[in-house]
Amino acid sequence: MKQTTETLLGVSLNHEFSARFKNTTSIFYSYLDKTEARPFGILEEITKGFGFRILFSAGLTLFEKNADFSFGAELYKDEYDWDEFENLYQENNGNGSLKGDQFARNKEFRGQWNVFSSLQYPFSDAFSAQLGLNLNKTAFDLQDRFNIGNSNNSGSRDFDPILLPSLTLNYSLGNNQELYANISRGFTNPSLERTLTPEGIINPDIKQETGTNYEIGGNLLFDQNRLRINLTLYQMNINNLLIREQVGDDQFIEKNAGSSKHQGLELGMDYTFSSPTSKIQVNPFVNYNLNHHKFTNFVDNNMDYSGNELTGVPKHRLTMGLQNRFFTHYYFNLIYQHVGSIPLTDANDAYSDAFNLVNFRAGYRKKLTPKFTLGVNFGVNNVFDTPYARSVLINTQGFGGAEPRYYYPGDGRNYYGGLNLAYAL
Repeated sequence: MKQTTETLLGVSLNHEFSARFKNTTSIFYSYLDKTEARPFGILEEITKGFGFRILFSAGLTLFEKNADFSFGAELYKDEYDWDEFENLYQENNGNGSLKGDQFARNKEFRGQWNVFSSLQYPFSDAFSAQLGLNLNKTAFDLQDRFNIGNSNNSGSRDFDPILLPSLTLNYSLGNNQELYANISRGFTNPSLERTLTPEGIINPDIKQETGTNYEIGGNLLFDQNRLRINLTLYQMNINNLLIREQVGDDQFIEKNAGSSKHQGLELGMDYTFSSPTSKIQVNPFVNYNLNHHKFTNFVDNNMDYSGNELTGVPKHRLTMGLQNRFFTHYYFNLIYQHVGSIPLTDANDAYSDAFNLVNFRAGYRKKLTPKFTLGVNFGVNNVFDTPYARSVLINTQGFGGAEPRYYYPGDGRNYYGGLNLAYAL
């Protein structure tokens, strides 16, 4: 059982100081209230956040070329309250979840700011470069308001500022076609509630995950623009890799796992067939990801996992299908998805099963008047009722004599339909 209430409010102001100098300032507020019933406890979460972003953009003349320069800053802060209660579903006569005694009450204060700038310079009509620079500062503060004494989990982390440069080169082939190359540095913060050690105290040694990404690719068109190909090759070198480990029934920690290398390929292709009268249009498409991700240097508890496949990532992921339109108003879509096996442990001694899914959707959509549009649709997900893992848990353990739970099962065959009547103001 999940219940979620979400609100997002914001306002933005645009101002032009001149034709070549502009400013955009935005402020926002977010609210999320979520309750999730799980076998090992009922989790109640409330997150309240606010922030602002200010961006200046200017046109410059450098070496007789018109360049675009921008700079700005942003601040984000939020307050995250999470409480946990016993789930007495086994004592509720088959009526589902039943809220019991509270066993956790926590409040987190999280904040980060960024200062950034970018310069885009055209060396020619076809060739341009963009240089970016970002400075980030992040801090966390956790208050355990349930436990007292030595078991209290309160603590804070204040990470050093981190500088993140990037460089992108673009070469235009015309007609919305381009080749590009990029090198950039990025980071990931450890989640505060998982910076705790198994003893329940803040881990002072955990570090931000950092990485450098190298990427080349292109967006190409062939056969009178009916065939589109998007191709990207990348390599990402990660230091202080963050991985998750289960240390209790509902307790997970994060730790740094040395370094890893992420190499891969992303391919997207689609083709458009049209009848001479354009009453029938068929669009076959293929999206494929090859993920060759490995630990390069990782020793944990005197076990050397260097060279093993990275946990939680399938090596192959393929989605392909047909999107068809008939007589203007009718459509029929057929989608096939393949997800390869996923390593579930750092030792690579457990893998999820690969699976294949087929989904389809058919419908009718017509503009009845200039203001009203009618839509009807029907579909089936998981046509062949295939058992599969919707998501996986890595490095998990079993407790109380139970087997480790490595995955959440996906939905079986299911049907849906809809009727939509839209009015345009």
